[in-house]
Amino acid sequence: METLSINRLIIIAAPSGGGKSFLIDKMRHGDCPELCAQLDIVAPESWLSLTAKELAQQAEAPIDKLILHYDLNFNSRDGRNFSNLDAPILKAVKTTVLTLCLTPETLKKRNAFKARGVVNIPWLDRAKMRRKIRVVLQRLEKIKSLRDHGSVFVLYDRWCGYLGDHPIEQHWLLDFNQSDVIPKACDYDPKVLGNSIGAVSYVASGN
Repeated sequence: METLSINRLIIIAAPSGGGKSFLIDKMRHGDCPELCAQLDIVAPESWLSLTAKELAQQAEAPIDKLILHYDLNFNSRDGRNFSNLDAPILKAVKTTVLTLCLTPETLKKRNAFKARGVVNIPWLDRAKMRRKIRVVLQRLEKIKSLRDHGSVFVLYDRWCGYLGDHPIEQHWLLDFNQSDVIPKACDYDPKVLGNSIGAVSYVASGN
């Protein structure tokens, strides 16, 4: 399938459990006016919101305004190294990236909370229960992948290095360790990123 043409592409990126869906929902409901203004999003409810997998399955009709929910863990596995973004970024007229920055401790807590939420459900038929069990196992695997600071720092480093090699209009950072209040985003700065993910001396690639 030929790659879709996209006018405005905004990528909301974070590791698994980083709060991407939560933030996108708040934006689309008008709860983050300051952040939307920073990202130049007008009428956020009118923007299409898709995951990378859903985008790959889209029909070939052009897309005007797209918010892309992008899981850094899933899209960097098995040697993919975010390559499924190559064509959408090149086809987009303007690409803006918002990277949600979280410490390993925050990520582990959120993934553990989601895993508990999946098993805290009423009795289901066997097929649905099997699907729920798979979700729990996937969550547990994600928690395992975030077990140390090094793995999280490397993930962010690879992501920033990837963006540095591609035509991005702007890269924003958002400290998302406290999701009850949505802070202002800031321009990409490796020192800010390091502080937000719990590595004061961290310097990312792709500066």
